[in-house]
Amino acid sequence: MELALFYAGRELANVKYLGWILANLLIVAPAFLAMWLQANTGDLYYRIIQEDHWMEWSTVWAFLLAMLFAATGARRQWRERSKLPWFLAGLALFSFLVAMEEISWGQR
Repeated sequence: MELALFYAGRELANVKYLGWILANLLIVAPAFLAMWLQANTGDLYYRIIQEDHWMEWSTVWAFLLAMLFAATGARRQWRERSKLPWFLAGLALFSFLVAMEEISWGQR
């Protein structure tokens, strides 16, 4: 039995894909917010994108969340098929590397 999110009798999202949808929204939302801020409030935009401010940390958490979902999916597929899902494993590794690079590998 699969769970689904419903609104007004219509299926919005299958829970199976909800994690992927949320991870993508968390990655895309800060980008759109940054574009809007740059176009409308230049000073605020430049203060927010500085090192160690919330825009940088939001991208770190978004990539770590994407890594978690990709690693979980890879582990699940590995158990079911006894083969390593290279795409999901690579996506998890890539997301981890981007997140660590974003925080300068914790050197501060």
